[in-house]
Amino acid sequence: MKTIIRRLCRLEERSGIGNPDAIEQTRRLIEELEAGRRRAAEVRARVECDYRRPEEDDWESLVGLTRVEILERGRQRARERSAQVFAARSIAAAEKGGLS
Repeated sequence: MKTIIRRLCRLEERSGIGNPDAIEQTRRLIEELEAGRRRAAEVRARVECDYRRPEEDDWESLVGLTRVEILERGRQRARERSAQVFAARSIAAAEKGGLS
């Protein structure tokens, strides 16, 4: 994707099609997106949370539910994962002597 965008930018610059300000803005947006992806990857690595794709069983259990019920299940699952991460951090901090 990145190489395609670079090639398009070069083509626009050479042909004079693109507005130089728009080309520069596009480049800055691409850089910001890449920086955001790097930050997200760093956070995922630090948090040690289980980010996974839903399994087939998960999809089958949603059959017949309304959108609201599906969203509520997702929120509940997120709350449970958040509690697990918090508990793991608390235990790690206690083991290091951070909590008394």
